[in-house]
Amino acid sequence: MNDADEEPEVYPHPWTAEAWERAGQAVLSGNIPPEPVIRFPVVLTPDGPISSASKLQQLAETESLPEATVTSEVDIHDREISKVTICSLEWDEWERMGEKAHVSYGIGGGGMLVIFEGRQRYAGIVTALKEGVTLEDEDDGGSAGESRGEGVTESPEPANPKPGSDGEPVTET
Repeated sequence: MNDADEEPEVYPHPWTAEAWERAGQAVLSGNIPPEPVIRFPVVLTPDGPISSASKLQQLAETESLPEATVTSEVDIHDREISKVTICSLEWDEWERMGEKAHVSYGIGGGGMLVIFEGRQRYAGIVTALKEGVTLEDEDDGGSAGESRGEGVTESPEPANPKPGSDGEPVTET
């Protein structure tokens, strides 16, 4: 059988005909659910260019001060490596940040795997500001404490804590 005679590969679609019908009716009636807001975690680095939520707010031009949260940096098996402070941004804020700063993110990109919204996510790390970009320093100390963990919320522990963190002996393989 030659290539022209082969049947195209058919992939099953997860929606039933009834689900498609309901979705079509919803669109026609104007009853379209809003798209979910996807947020992107950003690590606050005490010795880096983004050491506080207020500096991130300046860089990403957010309307309000991003909430700083202490969470766990984890490996791919959910074992805790260290505690880090993160904030999160919406897509347009993430884009504005990327226009003014060099951001490491994702596999091979230098990002950091953290627990975010209850699951593993890569968090961006601002490594440097682009040429000509400056941020105001916090003179009053109001938000500078965020990089030290003051006034931040704790996120839940990862599902599989770091071996030995609960008193169990650690065995290396």
